[in-house]
Amino acid sequence: MQRPDPNHRSSGAKAIAIDERAKYVRYRLYMLITLLISSGFALGLHLIFGR
Repeated sequence: MQRPDPNHRSSGAKAIAIDERAKYVRYRLYMLITLLISSGFALGLHLIFGR
C-alpha cells in the first residue's frame, strides 16, 4: 500500500479552475440581467415618448 505524497495535490488546481469558471458564469449572468433590464427600460421609454 502506498502512502499519499504530501507534495502531490490534484484537487487544489481543479477547485481553483471550477471557482474561476463559476465566477465567470456569474459575471455573464449579471451581464445578461443588466442587458435585459436596460433594453426593457429603453423599450418602455420608446413606447412612452416615441409617439
